[in-house]
Amino acid sequence: MPTVRDRVGQQALVQRLESIFEPQRRDCSLGERAGRSPHMAMRNVWRERPAGHVWIVDADVRQYLDTIDQDTLSDVMAEEISDGRGRP
Repeated sequence: MPTVRDRVGQQALVQRLESIFEPQRRDCSLGERAGRSPHMAMRNVWRERPAGHVWIVDADVRQYLDTIDQDTLSDVMAEEISDGRGRP
């Protein structure tokens, strides 16, 4: 169970990293994003249907983040952010 101190630190990190990485996400990615909703996803479906797009994919990526290689993730993130110390 995270302590209040841990939660405050985590939230501060989320807010800072979100401002860096959110603009890089695709508009069609609606899951767990501020200001996005399932209703927006349905509007997108109905808007694309007349254009001949008939496939809809709903993916549940439960525990997907547990499978990401942490070194690779750190390298990708280091390309966008740095604390000035460099990567060991």
